[in-house]
Amino acid sequence: SLTIDVNTPPDAKATEKRPAVIFLNAIGDAPNQQKVKHWEIYRSFPRLVAAHGLVGISMEADGSRIQENLRELFSFLEKDGAKHGIDATRLGVYAASANVTQSTIYLMSDAASKGIRAAALYYGGAPAAETRIRKDLPVLFILAEGDLAGMGQGALPLWQRVAEARAPWTLQFASGMPHAFDAFADNDESRRIIQQSIAFWK
Repeated sequence: SLTIDVNTPPDAKATEKRPAVIFLNAIGDAPNQQKVKHWEIYRSFPRLVAAHGLVGISMEADGSRIQENLRELFSFLEKDGAKHGIDATRLGVYAASANVTQSTIYLMSDAASKGIRAAALYYGGAPAAETRIRKDLPVLFILAEGDLAGMGQGALPLWQRVAEARAPWTLQFASGMPHAFDAFADNDESRRIIQQSIAFWK
């Protein structure tokens, strides 16, 4: 079985439903290794979101069934989310690094949950050329300067595709930031981008 961790705002009432941000695991959990949802970034970021009044959710995944797992997760939230104080019609998602590839395939597909209203994609690769760009999903795409020589090369062609699609994307260039800056850069610039992400989800 696969589990999720649900971080609820401290002032949430038992009968209340709050919007949620799901921290997507789209790479899967390797056997006999620490689960992605136990990595510090997937523990502290959902708690930070909860401190700002949203429900923060992290998840387990089977690497051989990523798209199925994502569909199952959002189906569970739509069916049973209210029992856990979650408003499944007001969801945001976070995907970072290698998680962005499979997450984007799901988010841009017809299978994506209608409750997903905003997606923040952190320092991941640009969607494959065959992946359509939806016009109805606001996306915050964050490119770290440390990735510029590698995966950042896909940012300019991506931006052209976004413009052609007339899609509501925001490109955030994380100047001076390394890959995984929200885990490793303990400075004001990193905190500013994280604060902007929380404001974006809200």
